[in-house]
Amino acid sequence: MLKRQYRFSGLGSVRPAMRHGSRVRGKNIAASVLLNNKRHNPRFSILVSKKVSKKAVVRNRIRRRIFEAIGEYDLEGMQPFDVVVSVFDSSYKDMSWADLRANVKDILTKAKII
Repeated sequence: MLKRQYRFSGLGSVRPAMRHGSRVRGKNIAASVLLNNKRHNPRFSILVSKKVSKKAVVRNRIRRRIFEAIGEYDLEGMQPFDVVVSVFDSSYKDMSWADLRANVKDILTKAKII
């Protein structure tokens, strides 16, 4: 699981990255990336809309799985980016672990984070 120091949430924290960050798209997933020089480590937030699933259990499962996939990377020494990952499809709930990791790796590579 991704350590707490690498996470952030709350509309006040997420909004600048969504408005001013560069946006990259993958397969039913997108990331907004903004350099934050006030920090020393990158921070990640995952947004899963109620349009994806009305059930909080499903949305939280998707969020936890993506946090787990991001947590596999060595985040020490990375540039202090604020990254907001948006999920657009409920297929991430049942997606195989290899496919999910490949999609997350693809989006982070396109965003030039890893």
